Amino acid sequence: MNILFGLYHPDEGEIYIHEKKAAIVNPNDAYALGIGMVHQHFMLVNQLTVLENIIIGKEQGGLFLDKKKSEEQVAELVERFGFKVNLHEKVINLSAGMRQRVEILKTLYRGADIIILDESTAVLTPQEVEELFKILRQLRKEGKTIVFITHKLNETMALSDRITVICKGKVVFECNTADTNEKELATQMADRSVENVVAQRGQKVGKAVLEVRNIKLQDKAQETVSLTVHAGEILGTAGVDGNGQQELEAMLSGNQKVKEGSILINGTPVEKMSVKERKKLGFGYIPSDRHRNAMISGFSITENFLLGYQENPRYCKKRIYSV
Repeated sequence: MNILFGLYHPDEGEIYIHEKKAAIVNPNDAYALGIGMVHQHFMLVNQLTVLENIIIGKEQGGLFLDKKKSEEQVAELVERFGFKVNLHEKVINLSAGMRQRVEILKTLYRGADIIILDESTAVLTPQEVEELFKILRQLRKEGKTIVFITHKLNETMALSDRITVICKGKVVFECNTADTNEKELATQMADRSVENVVAQRGQKVGKAVLEVRNIKLQDKAQETVSLTVHAGEILGTAGVDGNGQQELEAMLSGNQKVKEGSILINGTPVEKMSVKERKKLGFGYIPSDRHRNAMISGFSITENFLLGYQENPRYCKKRIYSV
């Protein structure tokens, strides 16, 4: 997909678009050929508005930006495909599902007829996945070609017309979706027979290690949240993005203050503790947005590993790091 979009250059082979040989050196070449790409990790500028992100690089006007004309063109696309997105909202305030719509709008604004989607459902809720599929089916009705990359077999079967399986860098299987099933696809992907393994539930759990008591996640919330997690237990929370999951995540980790209610780790109140103090109690945290809140892409794996633990005596002695 990166080769088709001009981000990588092929070592060998040829690309044909509409039966004509194509040379794709960069993304501008790809767009000129009608190819657009929606990346798994969104390529948006958080501090710009939806409209600004869509038109950037293809602004209307000469010496002066004709923002009104650009907005009219984008608004027509929004209406035509039913995207339901506020063009004047800053991207930083949008949910993952909305950001993805902005990415799709970017490709349409640039005239893409072939749209590549890379793991596009990885960060979406089930409701957002269904909304995305409605948009993709509408694009197909409009004559667009969709290349949908995914590892989720149920989505593959629900959305696609044709399937290509790549294993170890080679195409190993191709067919019409109607002629295959999830079990056959799993076997082709793994290069071996795959059996479903269901974890046994009902094992005995230990004492309560995390307790949330009457926390108010949002100022406008009418209800509070309480939950208890025991040793040897997995507790899941579910809901449409924007209903408090991120606030709960931030309050548990110490990145957001608790205005009402309490949090206990092994019986110790921690709502007034810092992130550093909670880590000393054995609290670990994997953020929902790992690229924004968990990693620094310019750092090595070792440097990322040390983030937050750089003062731990295990890795640091007399201000000298040793790993």
